[in-house]
Amino acid sequence: MLGGEQANNLEAKEIRIRKRRHAEERKRLLREANAELEDEGIIVGIYENIQDELRVKNRLLRKERQKVRNVELFRSVINVAIEPGR
Repeated sequence: MLGGEQANNLEAKEIRIRKRRHAEERKRLLREANAELEDEGIIVGIYENIQDELRVKNRLLRKERQKVRNVELFRSVINVAIEPGR
């Protein structure tokens, strides 16, 4: 998902699509390798769990970055408001 400044950036979208295809290809290869094992799906399940965990942590990181940007913006607004009084 792309938003903000990157919403219309075709290059960023293509990079995201390439990364997704690469991850899907890796999952496909794991499934093929896993087909030979007795407990089918264990490796793929672990990989999907890691991917889910990574998505959640990335989402939290984006939220925290937004909070930092908001605080920095607030600080700069306060500095501008205080500056003329000096």
